[in-house]
Amino acid sequence: MNTKEKRYEEYLLDFIPITRSMNLSVIEYQSRQTIIRAGIEENKSKKDFAFGGSIVSLCLASAWSLLQCRMEEEEIEGVIVINKQDTKFRLPITSDFEATSRFESEENWVRFKEMLGRMRRGRVTINSEVFFDQKLGATFNGIFAVVKD
Repeated sequence: MNTKEKRYEEYLLDFIPITRSMNLSVIEYQSRQTIIRAGIEENKSKKDFAFGGSIVSLCLASAWSLLQCRMEEEEIEGVIVINKQDTKFRLPITSDFEATSRFESEENWVRFKEMLGRMRRGRVTINSEVFFDQKLGATFNGIFAVVKD
């Protein structure tokens, strides 16, 4: 993990309380893709697979981080909130798992920036895939809203 990932991991652990108990680690923190890992032991249900709430929380943290990173890179200021999300659980997740987040499309990002410039608020879609043992365990689609201060 390089310094940027480590610094951002510390930020998440300090400012998003649920991440402290998830054994979360930032694998990649870039403006086009983020990857965040969570440990299975800290996120297991009584049935010995990942709790759905932990999977969603990891996806939210990964997607929010992607948006935060891109906004920092492009010097965009604003408050980020989740507007709507949909998670599909495909397989029981039985080992440490990673959420990989990407913007739905570059065109979506351009429309978001235009709307933010005109209306001082905008929405952007981010998709995440959750993998464990090289298997797809869940998918996430989130619409995030940003409001300029």
